[in-house]
Amino acid sequence: MGALIGGSLPTIRGGGGHPDFKDKPLEAGEKRTSSFYFQVIHPDAIGSGLFAKGRNQSQNVKAVLQDILGHGNEKCMLPGQPEADNARHTAKAGGLLFTDAEVEALNEIAEECGLPKFDVAALPSYEV
Repeated sequence: MGALIGGSLPTIRGGGGHPDFKDKPLEAGEKRTSSFYFQVIHPDAIGSGLFAKGRNQSQNVKAVLQDILGHGNEKCMLPGQPEADNARHTAKAGGLLFTDAEVEALNEIAEECGLPKFDVAALPSYEV
């Protein structure tokens, strides 16, 4: 998709951190920016209304997901699941969640900027 929408070479896209290009100057005209492609399909556009056992679209999706997550696949991960889980944890915690390492990295930036640091021990904790 990147090539179709104007993205440049994948080995240099997104920062050019590929070892083969690390010490080489960027070839004139090549792009280093990442390529993003978003596609949205409204569920009504693909819903035929002809679902098994008289289910509606929502019930059918739920039944299919339950089937996917069954039969020995109980621990598999669905697309978007980590993001959805993190959103639930963030909502339950009442704000953004940061690891100790992330807070320490923010403290390094605060120090460089001459701003007060976070007291890691004083921050509330959240258990998943």
